[in-house]
Amino acid sequence: TEIFGGFDPPTLGEPARRWEQCQWAFRADNTYVSVLEKHLAQGVHSRVAAVYLGGTDVVGHRFWAAHEPEPFGLGPDSEEVRTFKHIIPSYYVWVDGVLGRLLALYPPDVTVFVVSDHGMSHVLPERKPGDDSEHSILTGGHEGDPGAFIAAGTGIRKGPARPLDELDHTAMPELGSILDFCPTLLSLMGIPFGEDMDGRPLGDLLVESPSHPDSPMSIPTHDDQAWLDTQDDEFEHADAERIEQLRNLGYLGGDDE
Repeated sequence: TEIFGGFDPPTLGEPARRWEQCQWAFRADNTYVSVLEKHLAQGVHSRVAAVYLGGTDVVGHRFWAAHEPEPFGLGPDSEEVRTFKHIIPSYYVWVDGVLGRLLALYPPDVTVFVVSDHGMSHVLPERKPGDDSEHSILTGGHEGDPGAFIAAGTGIRKGPARPLDELDHTAMPELGSILDFCPTLLSLMGIPFGEDMDGRPLGDLLVESPSHPDSPMSIPTHDDQAWLDTQDDEFEHADAERIEQLRNLGYLGGDDE
């Protein structure tokens, strides 16, 4: 609860259940950040480091009604708004602080990508009589909401300098698809992307002079048969808790295994 300013969480009923089902995401985010910070503080730098912070998605699904109450007919004095209105903003403040701490442990010539594969907006829950399932209390979703791709540092073309208070998401250019992220990262590192990949490098994002001019731009595939033979069904070995998390967030249907 330190992230939320000493927030005193609810202990009874549906609000308590919703809050409790966020805890795995908070623990996971803190674990990922702590592991990376520990390695960086010890001087362990890999060529590529990635950290996944999924808590923004989890709180967005569960507490969007408190963040944007008007579509739900909630007033500022409603219990939902009074209890949870600060959850989403506070978590984004924490994530922003995490990025600052991590960048402080890197040299100035580091290249940084901040990527989200989707945005978030309100979803009016479809409650039926007697329905107390997790899916019935999700008030945030991302059907058709665009994600974000922010790049800065070595190898990245400079964009027009504009004050932050002049930036508006509706005026942001459409760079491409989330599928273009991996080919772009490979090109930045001088590694050819696979022509069988669904995405392509975002050339407008990168400086014109390649860092590795002798490397081919692409190859037919990176998937040799030896690697393909090691791949199992994606959910075959998934634990029951993880499958239930995905189902609760609406990514799996009730009959998916």
